[in-house]
Amino acid sequence: MYQDANFFRNTLVSLGLFGCLALASLGTATSAHAGADVKVPVDQARVVELAGEPGTVIVGNPTIADVTLRNGNLMIIQGKAYGETNIIVLSPDGEQIANMDVVVQARNKNALWIYSSAGRRSFRCHPFCEGEVNTGDNKEFFEQIAEQNGGKLKAAKTSGNTSSGGGGGGGEQ
Repeated sequence: MYQDANFFRNTLVSLGLFGCLALASLGTATSAHAGADVKVPVDQARVVELAGEPGTVIVGNPTIADVTLRNGNLMIIQGKAYGETNIIVLSPDGEQIANMDVVVQARNKNALWIYSSAGRRSFRCHPFCEGEVNTGDNKEFFEQIAEQNGGKLKAAKTSGNTSSGGGGGGGEQ
């Protein structure tokens, strides 16, 4: 029994070290090279470290992904819509630095989709479920959530992005 416990403990320690090494190897920026695939969740971004300083960036379909350059050789790819595109990066001399396929995909973490005869409705749940605008949702649901999000953004801009701390009502007059 004692030997089994040691074996179990040693196995867990080994797996833990392997997991830590695997995570450490991921780093914070993806390194780009010819033929590399980059997966980006829709409405999120990935940082890609280029092999050299870019001169020209070509995005195959800018409705799917967008690119911003930062600090010499860092490229930020933002997923705008579901789909696939490619990005080609040329140096100031016209040499190819990177050629990558970009896949913009759904964020499945904490996602809930409700399907009915009226169509699909999307929610993000952590821990409470809130309506979320996604391509393919029921038109009325999509418009309602988009309108509410637009109203929230407009209110934040007109209030100078400050909070009254009231949380939306119920306070003293």
